[in-house]
Amino acid sequence: MGPDTYSISTYHDYSSTGAKQMAYKEANQQCLKLGKEIMTVRTNQSSQRVVGIPTSNFDLEFRCLSKGDPDLYRPTLKKEADIVIDNR
Repeated sequence: MGPDTYSISTYHDYSSTGAKQMAYKEANQQCLKLGKEIMTVRTNQSSQRVVGIPTSNFDLEFRCLSKGDPDLYRPTLKKEADIVIDNR
């Protein structure tokens, strides 16, 4: 998505926790590979039934930042419904 910003989408049959864990595992591996730390930017989770099987999706937008980077702070996450786009 940008020089230090990434996005990942995962899905898991039966488990919303499983989808979330898979996304964070892959994101952490990416940042560790770069020698950096993960900073969550945005998450979105949804569920649906596919051929009668409950399936959960988890979208994670994150940054891989160097230790001490001023953008590496405790996140205050917002749901997509909380984000307002001003088209003035």
